[in-house]
Amino acid sequence: MKKMMFMAMMMTIAISASAMTYKKANKEALFLSDKMAYELKLSSSQYEAVFEINLDYIMAVNKKADISGSYWKIRDTNMRYVLTANQYRAYHATPYFYNPLEWTNGKVGYKVYAKYNNRNKMYQPVPNNYKYYKGGGKKDYKYFANNNNDKKNKNNNKNNGNYNKNNKNNNNGQNNGKKPDTPKRQFGNSQTNNPSNGNNTTVQNHRSFGSHK
Repeated sequence: MKKMMFMAMMMTIAISASAMTYKKANKEALFLSDKMAYELKLSSSQYEAVFEINLDYIMAVNKKADISGSYWKIRDTNMRYVLTANQYRAYHATPYFYNPLEWTNGKVGYKVYAKYNNRNKMYQPVPNNYKYYKGGGKKDYKYFANNNNDKKNKNNNKNNGNYNKNNKNNNNGQNNGKKPDTPKRQFGNSQTNNPSNGNNTTVQNHRSFGSHK
């Protein structure tokens, strides 16, 4: 009898810990993703991808070891693909995004509620895939990394173009500006030696620039 009661109790604990319904997981993934979109300034496509990644992770957690185990590593790898370098740094520095789950009293807890305690407050419209994505898609998000690199290269090229354009404008400004005055030759009295009489004589130089008579 005691053995049967013990087994029933263990089954109850296992069910409460692992059997999260899709509806519950979907709601938690949406709340977390909404706050990530708000703080990290995600695009609509990033928001959809982050929602999928979070839903897959939450649905996969069945026990305490899963919180920081292989499912978390998959989540983090996918986040690296989806987020830009600056977004990932912000995500990594935010504990309720980077390690969003905790194990409390035999069940999963969500760290994000420590900051966002109003569970009805949403900052973004629901992503387009909210109703039809059921989790477990095992999608490849590497194409986001390629897109992010393309955007980075495009921005670098744009910045280089602006730099070259500014240099050209600066050079044109210098060339179009007023040229500095060149010092004029001074013409006046000069001392010359007169070899005929051995005396120094002063010769007045009347040379001038302009009209000649």
